Amino acid sequence: MIPLASEERKKIAKALSNETTVTILQELAQHPRSATELAEYLTLPLTTVKYSIDALMDAKLIRIASVSLSPKRREVKIYTAVQRAIVFAPEKTSPTAVRLIRRLLPYFVVLLVSLPLAFVLRDLVYYFVRDAHEITLTPAAAAFFAFLAGSGFAIISLLLLKASWMLFKSMKSQR
Repeated sequence: MIPLASEERKKIAKALSNETTVTILQELAQHPRSATELAEYLTLPLTTVKYSIDALMDAKLIRIASVSLSPKRREVKIYTAVQRAIVFAPEKTSPTAVRLIRRLLPYFVVLLVSLPLAFVLRDLVYYFVRDAHEITLTPAAAAFFAFLAGSGFAIISLLLLKASWMLFKSMKSQR
């Protein structure tokens, strides 16, 4: 959650208002690359790429994935996109609403991902069992049940992961 009046929101807006910077961000989301590799791949001047990388780093939209040495023994930074959901909220948003949105956001993402996967699963089932007459569900019902199963599995997995993380943190704080 990023307040609308925050400096972080301004940095993100500045970075995303430039089409070249957005293109670089999209490329880094696909393939981590160095500034030189980006300049060559996108046929842009290196100074333009470095300006965009600085803006993206300042906005915390990319990070350094690794650092290696070039044949000339110089440091080469490999950049990658940061995987994060960004939600802007007015200043007067209640802290309870912010906490609720932060907690529920991963579940909504899981549900959004589960729906297309349910249709793929339904189509695979019908493709392989189409002639066997073993399925008596309508296509809509099969998709719905696949969606429920996938969503349930994903939510249970998230809950177990969160419980494991909380247990790990409590054990670490006891030391």
